[in-house]
Amino acid sequence: MSLPIYFLPGMLCDRRQWEPVWASLVDMMPVGSCRAEWFDFQTVGDASITSFAQEVAQRAVDAPGIIAGFSMGGHIAFDLYRQCPEAVRGLLLSNTSAELDPPQRREDRERFLALPADAGRFDGVTKTEWPKYVAQANGENWEMLALVQSMAAGHGMAGAQTQARALLHRQESYDTLALMGQANLPLRICFGAEDQVTTPEQAERMALAADLAPEAVVRLASGHMGPLETPQTIATALAEMVHALA
Repeated sequence: MSLPIYFLPGMLCDRRQWEPVWASLVDMMPVGSCRAEWFDFQTVGDASITSFAQEVAQRAVDAPGIIAGFSMGGHIAFDLYRQCPEAVRGLLLSNTSAELDPPQRREDRERFLALPADAGRFDGVTKTEWPKYVAQANGENWEMLALVQSMAAGHGMAGAQTQARALLHRQESYDTLALMGQANLPLRICFGAEDQVTTPEQAERMALAADLAPEAVVRLASGHMGPLETPQTIATALAEMVHALA
């Protein structure tokens, strides 16, 4: 029976953000050894990291597998493990953190939440902001930016505010990482060497909390958009997990 991999996207993203990783993984693995389960988290209204995790749990509790969480998806993965650890056979975290927002980011989110939900067209990341989200080599990758803006537009301002509110009120997860380490949960932490959003230092603190071996911490030649910038590196880490759990 194929091992499910649950792909949890980041804020303003959908399955397209993980698809390059899945395409690389398919090329590495025997046919039928694993299958993709996709989530978009486009709920608008009264949603939270916990309710997003419950959405994943509805599928994963009866078919435990590997959880792959990018950025916001990592916070959802932590909450899923708190709710039903039996659903998580392995966990890959990409470009995420285990902590709460620092004061400046909290203020930024609160200002964003104060904007009218019908403020017009919403692209998320602008061309000016783009270099903050990717490695220097991708600073003028306008095709990648267009994809990111398309995903953001699919959520719209109201959906973006729902996700921003959920992230603002998330739980710190260092204790959860410690529990994962004590349980010997197969875990990979992938971090972008040029990530300005979730920094390499945050990845180091996560690895320390989970007492991870050095080989379980994967350096990506990326900024914050690891699954789009370095899909093959992440796919290789996932393939190792699939082989270990087979």
